[in-house]
Amino acid sequence: MSIRVKLGESEYPLNIYPEDEERIRKAAKIVQDRLEETKARMKNKTMEDWLAMVAFDSINLKLMQEQQGMQQEREILDKLNVIDRMLESKG
Repeated sequence: MSIRVKLGESEYPLNIYPEDEERIRKAAKIVQDRLEETKARMKNKTMEDWLAMVAFDSINLKLMQEQQGMQQEREILDKLNVIDRMLESKG
């Protein structure tokens, strides 16, 4: 399936699977929304600067979420180990 998404001031044709359309359109909307927020924060810059900051902020957010997920996973594993030791001591 072929769609067009707007990123910045340009539209891009994409060949995608139909089941990916909703996610891809949502991603494009998020980029556009973040671009507008960035333009409002950083006046007198170029589209290239704004898109670079959107990309940087997006990757930074993704890395933060991954780090939080890993921390939560460690906490869950620690709790499971405590439960496992408690069960072993009762058996």
